[in-house]
Amino acid sequence: MKVIAVDANPIVSALLGGKSLEIFYNENFRFITTEQIIWEVKKYIPEIAEKLGMKDTKLYYVLENLPIVTLH
Repeated sequence: MKVIAVDANPIVSALLGGKSLEIFYNENFRFITTEQIIWEVKKYIPEIAEKLGMKDTKLYYVLENLPIVTLH
C-alpha cells in the first residue's frame, strides 16, 4: 500500500464530486494530510455548498468521512 500526502485541491475536488473522490476510496493507497489543510478546506465549504445548492453540514459530513488520515 502506498501512502500519499494530500493537499487541499484534491479534497475540494472530492467535495465537488470530482475524480479524486473515487481515488480516495482506492484500497491500494492510504492518504494523509495535516490539520492545517483540513482547516483550509473547511474555510471553503460554505462557498462550495452554495455552488452545489446544498447544506454545508452535508459537506462537513463528507469531509469528516473521507478516508484521509489527519496528522496532528
